[in-house]
Amino acid sequence: MVSQDRPATTFKSRIKSSLPYTLAVAIIGFVSLWIRTRPSEYVFLSNGFVRFGGNDPWYHMRTLNVLLENYPQRMFFNPMTNYPYGSYIHFGPLFDQMMAIISLILGLGSPSQDLINTVGAYFPAVLGALTVIPVYYIGKYLGGRKTGILAAVLIAFAPVS
Repeated sequence: MVSQDRPATTFKSRIKSSLPYTLAVAIIGFVSLWIRTRPSEYVFLSNGFVRFGGNDPWYHMRTLNVLLENYPQRMFFNPMTNYPYGSYIHFGPLFDQMMAIISLILGLGSPSQDLINTVGAYFPAVLGALTVIPVYYIGKYLGGRKTGILAAVLIAFAPVS
């Protein structure tokens, strides 16, 4: 056996040994997404209204709409908070920017309000489902692959709100 062939064999064996765990994490991620998108009939109402579940989603939808109207400039001061003075926005823009970019791509440059609301409703669920991946790797690092799978399952079934 030539020493140059050894790394390829090791790589192939590592891929084969990690394939079941990769599939398990993918399945857990899809189950997590399914759990988080299951109550869609309570979010998307029959009259076209999207019901968000608290103050934070409404606030982020407002900042998203302002961002999309003035893209790529974001709002740094919100006159509608801390009545009657307004307040500076102390949140980072990454969450709203990611939703804005997805809305702009799906809307081909000019997204409709229905598309913006749909992206705003599904985006946190997708982020929650993707959280399974880093949680698996943290659990794998701390206690092995089985611990990583257990941690991924626990975060998949964790309460949404």
